[in-house]
Amino acid sequence: MTPNWKDLETFDDWADALRSLMDVARAALKAGDAGARARIKKDLIAFVDRSPDWIVKELDSLAGEVIKALGKAAIDDAISDIESRTVDLARLTKAIEAGTAANLQEARRIRLERARKTVDSITQTVGSLSDLKASLESGAKDDAIRTDIETLIESLQSLRNTVENG
Repeated sequence: MTPNWKDLETFDDWADALRSLMDVARAALKAGDAGARARIKKDLIAFVDRSPDWIVKELDSLAGEVIKALGKAAIDDAISDIESRTVDLARLTKAIEAGTAANLQEARRIRLERARKTVDSITQTVGSLSDLKASLESGAKDDAIRTDIETLIESLQSLRNTVENG
């Protein structure tokens, strides 16, 4: 079961691929199928060769341990080693997921903080524009400025509503 390497992009994609390879390795060991052991060993080596270090360095280490387990003469020991690596994979996946969740939460917090600052700034700007509008006198020039201020205030209020509700 050679993965389609081009489809693997995220950590989860690579972890799922390794999980599948480990399942195949375990089955090959239990079946006592030397040919299947050799094929899955090649797939695991390809996993290590093709995986991007920046995203799956720990997975490569687990794959290396499974490769070593496949080379053991005692099948029960090899299966036990693969089971141990399966637990390590689950632990690593949980750690990555927890880190991802924390990063997403921090990104939301930063976005909310920026949105609040933007809303406050727009509110102050609208207040200043309203004060300017109130200070204008009658006349063609001031009427044109007043009209532009009203248009600008409407646009700013629309933007503020979008930011507040977005």
